[in-house]
Amino acid sequence: MPNPTFTLFEAIAVELSDTDSRVLTDRDWERADENNPFLDELGRQYSTSREQAISLAVADMQRHFDARNSMMPFVYDQDSGRFCVVDKTYLAFIGAMIGLRSTGVVSKEFEIAVLQRLALRVTGAIHRVGFPRNRLRKIAACNIHLTGLGFGNGALRSRQKDGGLDIIWILPLGAFPYKPLVVVQCKNGELNWKDADTSYASCHRTLHKHAALTQDAHLQCVLFNDYVTHDVLPGDAMQYVPLGLSDLASPLSAAPQQVII
Repeated sequence: MPNPTFTLFEAIAVELSDTDSRVLTDRDWERADENNPFLDELGRQYSTSREQAISLAVADMQRHFDARNSMMPFVYDQDSGRFCVVDKTYLAFIGAMIGLRSTGVVSKEFEIAVLQRLALRVTGAIHRVGFPRNRLRKIAACNIHLTGLGFGNGALRSRQKDGGLDIIWILPLGAFPYKPLVVVQCKNGELNWKDADTSYASCHRTLHKHAALTQDAHLQCVLFNDYVTHDVLPGDAMQYVPLGLSDLASPLSAAPQQVII
């Protein structure tokens, strides 16, 4: 993972995996840094000492989560060097995602984990399109299944698994087939715009076969097993919404619903 701030974030998550609170010393950081040196890069990024760089990085993490209305999963006391767990379930999720990252044979597990975290943040129905392929082996049977989600006959072509429709969030608006969909494509690896563009094109073709709404009536997202920070985003407008693991953090429970009149 190229971003040293979120390499630090994952190192903290691992250190907090079996405790509710921990003071991390130089020895702990050296162990965490052993196989993936990032502390020197972190210092260069913030042009300061290791200790100060850690504090600045945690402050950047906080801003990153706040921008997503997401709960920061731990708090940090700079004076003592102590990290305290706020959201143990999310930290366990991050630990699991580290183990799954870039392992193709577990893409199903990644999709399921993403779906379970999405369920904490959205209303309406969430559907993993790969699910029926466990029992509907033939394309024709899977196409019949998709008609129940508003697609026309033949949405999937021969030998397609899910047509790029990894996860569909069915918005609680309208009635089938006039229900808008949010499609989340799951990329179990580090951020890669080329792979995301390919997935977008595949999904876009499938959405073109929706029965009653054009593909422009739906929203496409690509979610990476990574973190989407401002410095990695392209300058041009995008055709899909890029998401990362921090978009799956628990929502801020104290945040009021916004009604702007």
